[in-house]
Amino acid sequence: MPSVFVRSCTEADLPSITDIYNHAVQNTTAIWNETTVSLVNRVAWFQARRAQGYPTLVAVDDQDRVLGYASFGDLRPFEDYRFTVEHSVYVAE
Repeated sequence: MPSVFVRSCTEADLPSITDIYNHAVQNTTAIWNETTVSLVNRVAWFQARRAQGYPTLVAVDDQDRVLGYASFGDLRPFEDYRFTVEHSVYVAE
């Protein structure tokens, strides 16, 4: 059985993350969005997470192929939610 490792995401992982996200958009009801995204979109998404101090993690195999990813973000833009985050986990098909 191959090993799975979890590490911090880098921009080099974003093409795989884009593919995983778009597969979920096209084939599941997990995302409240019906439009696929571009790599440019995922770069902006990743940079926004970093700017807010939120981690983005990837699960990779022993050849460093991305198997899934997880991230955190603000739950709602209201003051009563200021201590609350939303987390998302996506796994490759």
